[in-house]
Amino acid sequence: MSTSAITRFVAPEGEYIFGLLQDWSDNFGELDIKMSNVSGADGAIDEYGSIRAPKKQGKVTLTINIKARSEVEETQLSDNLYKIVTWSKGRLYMQPADQNADERWCEARLVSIPRKLNLNNHDDYHYQVQLTFATDFPYWLTQGTSPWKWGDGTQWGTKSWGDVGSQEICTGTQTDFTLTRDGTASVLPAISILCATGQSTSGVTIQRLRGIQVIDEVTWDDALTEGDNLIIDAWKWKITLNGNDAYDNRFSEKLLRWLQLDSGDNTIRVIQPLPGDTCTVSMTYFETWN
Repeated sequence: MSTSAITRFVAPEGEYIFGLLQDWSDNFGELDIKMSNVSGADGAIDEYGSIRAPKKQGKVTLTINIKARSEVEETQLSDNLYKIVTWSKGRLYMQPADQNADERWCEARLVSIPRKLNLNNHDDYHYQVQLTFATDFPYWLTQGTSPWKWGDGTQWGTKSWGDVGSQEICTGTQTDFTLTRDGTASVLPAISILCATGQSTSGVTIQRLRGIQVIDEVTWDDALTEGDNLIIDAWKWKITLNGNDAYDNRFSEKLLRWLQLDSGDNTIRVIQPLPGDTCTVSMTYFETWN
C-alpha cells in the first residue's frame, strides 16, 4: 500500500532526495481564526464575520533515517544532508499516494536540521533526523495550465508542451463558458485577452458567477486591436499590454483579489460593449491543494 510522501527538495544549488522517510506532517489545514471575547456576554465576536479565515504560516516537518554500514559512509550521508543548510529557497516535493498523480510542491525554505546522536546506542551508524521547512504560501501546487520553465525541478516526462489553458473565442456582447478545476483550494489565474487575426474589441469585462450572482469582476475599459495581448495576472497583481506595464485607470476590479477560480466548475462570462466585438480569452494557473 502506498501513502503520500515527501520525496525531494530542489533549490538553485541542487537537489536532495529523501531516501528513507520515516514520517512527515504539514499544517496546511490550520486556520488563523480571530475571536474576541465580550465582557458579560456568552461566546465571542468572530472578527472575520462570514468569510473564511486565512491560513497560518506554512510548516512541513519530516523525519528521515540515516543508515550507514561504515564510518566513511555515515560521514558522506551526513555531509550530503547538512549541505542543504546553506541552500536557498526552493521547491519541496510531495508524491500523493496515487503514484500516477502529478507530484505536488510548495515553495519552501529550510528552517532547521537539529543534530543529536546517542553514541551508546551506536547512533553513528543508524539514526533519525528531523527537518523543518517553512512556506509563505501553505498550499501544495501542481502545474495546472500554467506554462513551465526549465530548471524548476519537475521531472522529465511529467510536462505537457505548449499548454496555455483552454482558449475561448468570445464574440458579441456576452459569451459564457465553464472552466473546471481539479484542485481543492481556490486559485488566482493569469487572464489572457488576445485579439488574434481579424479580432478587435472596444473593451472587455470578465466575470465569475455563482448562479446569477456576480462574485468576481475585472474590466479593461479601452479598445484592443488585432495583435494586442492583454494579460490580467491576478496571481502577481500585474497587468501588461503587449509585454508593457498597463496597470492604470483603464483597469478596474470588484474585489481586491481581482478574479478567483474555485475548485470544480467555474462559470465565466465575458462582456463586450458592441455586437461586433471579438477576442480570445484563456486562463493559466497552478492547481492548488490543501
